[in-house]
Amino acid sequence: MEILISIMIFITFFFLIIELIFTLNIFMTTSHLKKVVKLTLKNIQDVDYYRSTGQHQPATKLDYIEEDNFKWVPQLIKNSLARNLKEKVMNYIKEGGISSREKSEEIVNNLLFKEPWFLDYKYEDLQSIIKALRNLYIPIGALCSALIFVTGYTNLNSNIFSPSYEVINKNIFLITFMIKTAGLTLSLGVGAFITSHILGHFLKASHLSSQLSESIFQLKASPIKIEIK
Repeated sequence: MEILISIMIFITFFFLIIELIFTLNIFMTTSHLKKVVKLTLKNIQDVDYYRSTGQHQPATKLDYIEEDNFKWVPQLIKNSLARNLKEKVMNYIKEGGISSREKSEEIVNNLLFKEPWFLDYKYEDLQSIIKALRNLYIPIGALCSALIFVTGYTNLNSNIFSPSYEVINKNIFLITFMIKTAGLTLSLGVGAFITSHILGHFLKASHLSSQLSESIFQLKASPIKIEIK
């Protein structure tokens, strides 16, 4: 039974680590994009202020789009989405014509939902993997609990008609151990499932995509001076 518990703990924590890596990557990216939206709108407001007061309007390099706000995170679990976003925005600004909301939405939707995000996975792929792992936690815990009960039952002494003190003591110990360990593995699975659900609240990007596309639209439409390299 100790082996079953060890296997259960290893599998659960292994899946949790994978989920945490994916979740952290998505959370870092969405957090960064929220900052991009905020700084873009601030730049546009600054332009309006400079124009209304007749002051000189400084140029911006848009370096904040690809700025690394999570330097403490290992490079292995980062992605190039911010760099790709800056490239797409710069190309969009270089293009002729007026600003288009359809074009801005297309850029954001392709970047967030149709192109690979992390380890050749798209956003939907990462979400599907996380949901699949989440749905495994409780079944694994329940299966391990059932195996513990089966294993413990086979080890119980079947001589119930004239049991000795040693046999009774051994059976009580086995039953108590089975209940504790089975409850532990099931609790671990339920705890991992709840933790996964809590982490899932940080992974919503649908509302962010509309904010980002609108900020790109406003950036293209505004008379902001962009330093294009």
